Amino acid sequence: MFNFKKVAKFCYYKIKVAQYIASNFRGSVNNELMSVDEARKTLSSVRPQPKGKVTRDWEIISDESVDLSIIVPVYNVEDTLKQCLDSCFSQKTKYSFEVIAINDGSPDNSGAILAEYKDERLKVITQENKGLSGARNTGLLARHGKYVLFLDSDDYLFPGAIEVLLNAALKSHADIVEGSYLNLRSGKLLSGFKHPTGCHKIQSYHDLYGFPWGKVYTSRIFNELEFPQDYIFEDTVVGMLWIPISKSIYTLGDNVLVYRTNPKGISATVGNEDRSIDSYWITELLVEEQSKRDLLNQENFSFFLDQLAINYFRIRQMDKKIKLAEFVLSRALLNVYLESSSVQVERLSGKKIKLVKHMLAGDYRKTIDLLAAWEGMK
Repeated sequence: MFNFKKVAKFCYYKIKVAQYIASNFRGSVNNELMSVDEARKTLSSVRPQPKGKVTRDWEIISDESVDLSIIVPVYNVEDTLKQCLDSCFSQKTKYSFEVIAINDGSPDNSGAILAEYKDERLKVITQENKGLSGARNTGLLARHGKYVLFLDSDDYLFPGAIEVLLNAALKSHADIVEGSYLNLRSGKLLSGFKHPTGCHKIQSYHDLYGFPWGKVYTSRIFNELEFPQDYIFEDTVVGMLWIPISKSIYTLGDNVLVYRTNPKGISATVGNEDRSIDSYWITELLVEEQSKRDLLNQENFSFFLDQLAINYFRIRQMDKKIKLAEFVLSRALLNVYLESSSVQVERLSGKKIKLVKHMLAGDYRKTIDLLAAWEGMK
């Protein structure tokens, strides 16, 4: 039966959204808000946007002479490097693999440890320090695998990890296969992220964890793509670009990796540092890339709203002017999604609909109150 009230309410909401977009968010309920240009100048004066990109200007196609390339950035990891490498070379598998270790200008004994290994499957590349993204990109350029696995040098693989990951990838013709993992904290193995038992095609991006490690990727993903250099939180590229461009993604219940929790890592220590602003900058970079690739769809929109909560969490201790500036710029990014015909606000969860309404209304206080209480952010 035709429900006039329901249709009228839907149309009314759509008109209100269109009015907000058409007015470019003028008439904000918050008189403290600045213009988009002012907001950009405010953030840039504290932390200019890095120059790194997510695409390179030329294609690099692997010769795929081995089944798997394992890329291991190496920097100040003399205490954990041997366990990491041994976990690779002790794998019992029918698949061929190479380990590409990038000594990223490490000042400790890591270079000497690499020199001890005589395994022909190990390829060592030494370079001046370029940071984690720069080291991983060097590894991608040197790869020969049909699939790629990123392994941080303070983590290590479970026995049989290569076998179960590649079995699943090849059987399913998958672009990405993600396994489960455990946490290592203070010498104790603790629960990490556990997928359902077996091999399953994902139903949503939220079925995955947003880190580059613990997965195998088809090599062709990286023919033109790379990590954005000089940004921190470069892992954001996984959830906002690599996963969206992949057509076939599976998860495994098997534990494939042990992740070593680092109390001195970036995520734990960045706090109110200026570089926390990179969380916004990289989000902006990736929304622009999604727009170029026609990826402004419902799933990415929902993921983007979760990313806003992560961004706020990372700058929550900073000066209010910085938080206001990021709010203004985030509203502009929201506008990019809302202009896409593939996005429907009413299909979001109730919490996310509230977030969109608060942001469209320019209500900074209600927005940050909602983001501050976002699930998983406390």
